[in-house]
Amino acid sequence: MQQTLHMEHNGAHMIIESTDRRDLIILLASVPTLAQSQGRAAVMICAGLQALLPQLNLEGPAFVALANLVIVLEAFGRTSNSYHALGQFLNTIKEMGLVGREGQCFLDDFIRKYSLMIPVTEPAPLNRWHGSNELAKTDEKIIGENTLRPIAFLQKAIEAAKPVCFLNVGGRRAGTGFMISSALLLTCHHVLSSRSNAHETLFCFNYQVTSNGDMAPRFDYHMVPGGLFLARKDLDYAIVELADHPGKEWGYLRLATSSPAVGNRINIIQHPAAQPKHISMQNNFVQYVSEQLIQYVTSTLPGSSGSPVCDDNWMVVALHHAGGMLTEPTTQRRYFRNEGITSTSILADLPPHIKERILSDSKA
Repeated sequence: MQQTLHMEHNGAHMIIESTDRRDLIILLASVPTLAQSQGRAAVMICAGLQALLPQLNLEGPAFVALANLVIVLEAFGRTSNSYHALGQFLNTIKEMGLVGREGQCFLDDFIRKYSLMIPVTEPAPLNRWHGSNELAKTDEKIIGENTLRPIAFLQKAIEAAKPVCFLNVGGRRAGTGFMISSALLLTCHHVLSSRSNAHETLFCFNYQVTSNGDMAPRFDYHMVPGGLFLARKDLDYAIVELADHPGKEWGYLRLATSSPAVGNRINIIQHPAAQPKHISMQNNFVQYVSEQLIQYVTSTLPGSSGSPVCDDNWMVVALHHAGGMLTEPTTQRRYFRNEGITSTSILADLPPHIKERILSDSKA
């Protein structure tokens, strides 16, 4: 049955942030079904928005046509079923499986952020139980991927978090870093791009909330005056020598000599948005691996740059440095992902004397 559409005259005007609108249009333009005008029209019909087709110009290059489509749907408002027209269109894209896992996560977040469609997807009705009632056939099962972990996994996570610290760069910007030896800290070049930046930075360890909800005592360190500083813009990493050997107190993380495979899980310990220490360790999957880059789906925020990307053995497989609509190098397609520089490429780039300092601590 064709839906009747109407404008909502409640005086409210939704304003989508320009960066969100840009990322949305980039995502839609990467969908093969939306590459041609016929596909765009077909999705509009599947979304029940055919009455809006006369208002749209779906011809032309994908980016231009889809930008126009988003603007029109954004301005239209809500349909007779109280869903926003843009939300109805995006939810259809998601339900038709036209975008990958990262795209679905992006669309869910976008729809929720702007309250376009609540609930995002109507839950399926609960039908009667169709399984067996025999006890022998209703034992507990591994459903999907085996996510069982020994409890020691959490203990190792806490240990791995100790060497991770918050970087307050002269009170102007924030980042994350972690110890890779007793005195050497690794972070991103774009966090600490110069020796002067490093000298004015406060390296804050144990900046976290306790299990009681209180702030833990914080311990601050500085760079050794005139100490070692190495920054590589092309690989976006920087190594700083800290005074008083904080690695002896807080430990240090080891850089992996091999990269994870696509589909493997990763864990990121970080200071997102300059907040106390957080960890992301659920539904984090590697999506792309090359000699220099790893791309993955996870949760980070500005301030997470310089965080260790760890495998399930808590070895550092990458240095987190970017996120957003990123280009996958081999396909040149854009995906909503996070990205890190592989530990193997950083190790290969290190001068021998620095690598020796790291390895000597690892053997201690």
